[in-house]
Amino acid sequence: MNSKDVPERELKSALSDALAKVDQKIVVFQGDRKVLLGDMVRILGIAKQAGAEQIAIAAKRVTGAQLENNPSAGGS
Repeated sequence: MNSKDVPERELKSALSDALAKVDQKIVVFQGDRKVLLGDMVRILGIAKQAGAEQIAIAAKRVTGAQLENNPSAGGS
């Protein structure tokens, strides 16, 4: 959170504190590609419980060549 790792057990209170200080309740997630979808869904739920009104997921654009050369980027 804000470029710091926050353990999941502390995430809701940390987000609640941060969101209480701003007018726009927006949370932007920028995560590791290896994060599982189920983990992300759980974290998004925590953000909503903490008071997030809008949620965005930051993603890096990957070219077709990068996909072909790097299976972990989503290619085969």
